[in-house]
Amino acid sequence: MKHYRLLSVIVVVACVALALAVGLAQAQTGVSPNGPTGGGGPGDVSTGFTYQGQLKDAGGPVNGNCDFLFSLWDQSGTGAPPTGGLQIGTTQTQTAVSVMNGLFTVVLNFSGEFSADAFNGQARWLEIAVRCPAGSGVYTTLGSRQPLWATPYAHSLRPGAIISGTVNSGATEYGGAILFGNNLSTGANTAGLVGASASTAGAGVLGYGNSTTGLAYGVIGQSA
Repeated sequence: MKHYRLLSVIVVVACVALALAVGLAQAQTGVSPNGPTGGGGPGDVSTGFTYQGQLKDAGGPVNGNCDFLFSLWDQSGTGAPPTGGLQIGTTQTQTAVSVMNGLFTVVLNFSGEFSADAFNGQARWLEIAVRCPAGSGVYTTLGSRQPLWATPYAHSLRPGAIISGTVNSGATEYGGAILFGNNLSTGANTAGLVGASASTAGAGVLGYGNSTTGLAYGVIGQSA
């Protein structure tokens, strides 16, 4: 019995020492993402995103299946495990994730667990808890929250970004629209596009029609 307790203490210490190194390429892991299959073909792009990392314990890289808890936060927090900040959405559980030489890949937020407006241009951190092997023991929260960085082209959609381009609509009326808002609701007070200005000399929506060969509209609206 004393020997069993000693083993238990060793296991707990090893779990507490878990560490995560993120940003590894999927090609390096050789591990298929833990999450929904598919993702290609016609239809809208999923809300899910791929997250990759490396898990280590006191004895080196982890091998086997582990369970993970992922939660999204608006601050990095302080302490280990971290505290502070507001959680965004709900905690997502990933069970029996394959970990090979410490490397793992998961797909997060594929059902919108972090909420529809989780990524609105504000900084976000991911908090991770893990238990190994899968289905045994309690979860250990890793020592720090991981910042989520934008991919380069996603910067074009950050708050304050300017969407600009040249329109050549071709054969269709709206085919070259730079920005098109379409509200199909038949209820009251609906709008495809809304602009607001707090200045007495400002404009919520400003458009220029610069054609000299016929009718030109900087902004055109239609109500059905």
